[in-house]
Formats: sequence, C-alpha cells, structure tokens
Amino acid sequence: MAGCASQPPVVSNLVIAAQTDKIVLPERISYKVKQGIKDTLWEHGIMPGAYVAALRNEFGTFYQGEGRPIWLLPVDYKTAVTIRPGGIWIPSDKSAKPRIYSIYESGICTSESLEKYLQSFAQSKGGCVIPTPYGGTVGAIIGSADVDKIYLFDESPDIDFNKKLVAAIAAKR
Repeated sequence: MAGCASQPPVVSNLVIAAQTDKIVLPERISYKVKQGIKDTLWEHGIMPGAYVAALRNEFGTFYQGEGRPIWLLPVDYKTAVTIRPGGIWIPSDKSAKPRIYSIYESGICTSESLEKYLQSFAQSKGGCVIPTPYGGTVGAIIGSADVDKIYLFDESPDIDFNKKLVAAIAAKR
C-alpha cells in the first residue's frame, strides 16, 4: 500500500503495553504521497481523538484510536475513501519518526466521500458494517488483531503532518 521509501520496522513479538497513557490528537491531520504502479497520489489521514497505548515491542508502542480513525483517499481518482481501525505508532528509537498504522479487517470498509466519512466519524467513529460473508466485525481492536494484520505506514514526507503528530505525542498524558 505504501511506497518503498523506507522499510517499516518489524511488527512482531507484540505484548500488551504496560503504560496506560494516551495521546490526544486535537485535529484531523493528513499527508499526501505518490505510490503504486501508476504513481497514484493518495492522501493518508488520521482523525482527532484519544489514542490509548495498546501494544508494544522492542521497536515501539501502538496507540489505538476509537472506531476507524485511519482513512485513505486516492486523490487522483476521487473514488471512495477506505477507512480502517488503527492509530499512532511511536518508535523506541528517538531519532525515528512516529507513523500511523492500520489494522486490516476481513472486508473493506469504505465511505463514498471524505465528507460523508467525516460525518460518519462524528456520529459513530466511522462505523460501517462489513458484510457477514466476510466474517467481519465492527470496530476491530488491536489487542485481538493478528500481527500480520497490522500495517505500519511509511514515514510521512509532510513536515507539517510530522510536526502536529510530534506535538500531540509530546503532550501525551
């Protein structure tokens, strides 16, 4: 899904996070990146809200948001927005940048536009129903996610996105 600019850290050997702190992201933030065979421009975003420490390993800690706070929009095509559970990953290595991550579900949850997703998120945290033939559940949580279902995005190339994410992390409770 993401470009090959950097190799994501390994998402394995996860244990429940010992700390119970949280990050409060005060606003919706996003960044754009070209990726894929057709060099499609995508916007990756994360919604405002509380992100609670859920899992960790030697590479960092995963902070889970409520509902489906991660969204992906193919800007060049203006088609449906893909929405996913996920949150913020903070690396153990202080020289590395934090990233967003998502959790794959057994089906694909979409919204017909970014505007409709924003309305849905305000009302139900981006709730959607994945058709039962896929066996999906609404509101997947990282604690029950299989390790191979966690997708750690590449580092954001957007300086403003990174500054806002780092500021929220610096103020974590």
